[in-house]
Amino acid sequence: MKNHLKLFVLTVFIALVLMSCADPRFEIKELIVRNNTTYPIIGLIISFEVGDLDTRGEFLPTIIAPGAEKSFAIPSPVAEAFLAISNRNDDVSIRFTYDHLVNGKNEAIIATLNEEELECTILLDGSNVEVMYK
Repeated sequence: MKNHLKLFVLTVFIALVLMSCADPRFEIKELIVRNNTTYPIIGLIISFEVGDLDTRGEFLPTIIAPGAEKSFAIPSPVAEAFLAISNRNDDVSIRFTYDHLVNGKNEAIIATLNEEELECTILLDGSNVEVMYK
């Protein structure tokens, strides 16, 4: 009986994944978060607005060591995106937009957390990113 339940749960999971992949409104874009500070990143909030779908990002406890980077998948295209980064020293956030395709290619977005005189900033690059406000 347990094997039947496991098979059923696996089948439902695969069906949900396939249905979400088949939705033509959403594609995936890579967001690379780089830590260019002396302290580890301890958490992120990533949220986005796609048409009438507005997600409220939850705090993701994520460790990114100084000098390291980590990739995340975000939907594309979006009306607006929000990224907040926490480390031991500071919490910073930024709202931005980006292009779905650049010269016909799905280009990654790179978010670099920098530190200057104990104050952190986020620098965005790739996919024609435009900062709305910090």
